[in-house]
Amino acid sequence: MNSQSEDTRQAIEQYGPLVLQMAWRILPDAEEVKDIYQDTFLQFHVALNKGEVIEFPKAWLCRVALRAACKRQRQRRRLTLFDEDTPGPTAPIADAKELERKMLLERVRQLAAELPERQREVFVLRNFEDLSFAEIATALGCSAETARANEYQALKKLRAWMRLD
Repeated sequence: MNSQSEDTRQAIEQYGPLVLQMAWRILPDAEEVKDIYQDTFLQFHVALNKGEVIEFPKAWLCRVALRAACKRQRQRRRLTLFDEDTPGPTAPIADAKELERKMLLERVRQLAAELPERQREVFVLRNFEDLSFAEIATALGCSAETARANEYQALKKLRAWMRLD
């Protein structure tokens, strides 16, 4: 086994669950999540084979998975806009508060997908992955202050869109 294959195997073992978790936070479909997972690690392996030095594999993988999942979510939303047969919820939710929470979370996800790319990345990493601003800065290749400013702007836009301001 060559070095790139071994590095890819180690990355899958170490960061596979994180990549899956990130994709699940954005996409509700198991097949789409599986595709994002496979594509992310395939891109990682290809980059290594091309001789790229990936200094921070966790950050690299998070960024690739997050961008791919957001792109897929935007495509999914565009398709459902034109699909008149889009089904509603299949199982009734007994608890009204749980239904309200799920609807609110889905609305936040939809609105977050509309944010500018950097703000969306910071928002998802901070609010869905519970990363610190230092970890986000490492993952996205920016300063912690830049990450903090992007989250502030994202939250400001989301509040305005949800008419909470």
